[in-house]
Amino acid sequence: MPVGGMNMIDDAETWIVIVDNGKGRLLRGTQVPPGRFHLDENGSIENTWEAHQHGRPSPRVGKAGNTYASQGHENEERMSRFARNVTEWLERKTREHNIEKLTLFAPPRFLGALRQAWSPKLAARVSEHEGDLGYMSAGELARHRAIIKVLSAPNGKRP
Repeated sequence: MPVGGMNMIDDAETWIVIVDNGKGRLLRGTQVPPGRFHLDENGSIENTWEAHQHGRPSPRVGKAGNTYASQGHENEERMSRFARNVTEWLERKTREHNIEKLTLFAPPRFLGALRQAWSPKLAARVSEHEGDLGYMSAGELARHRAIIKVLSAPNGKRP
């Protein structure tokens, strides 16, 4: 029975990734009676590079003799490294859970870093969406309009 004008999927599961430049979560979405959705976390990843590498000398020396990378360069490097880590993590998780399709939400800038990092095989499995949803709990995400839209889509036709 449609809820709020949407077609619900009977017993399908949908895999959703919520990620930003600091952390990521893999969630499995299922429908629960009466026409609501439930998200279970099936893994997470955190960016630990900054804590270990902060203040690392840059291979380039600035005009003023500064041997440390600029804050902007350091942030870009941190984001790029984490995007590669997320890619490896997602490849491992798709094998582990036999996931064919993923719906990924990330802020625009980090989404760009991910696109540069992931393999063609992973890219073919991912449906990308811009969204900074990392601050939300699984319960809040299950009630979020964008997540409901993904979970309500007919299987195999993720928006």
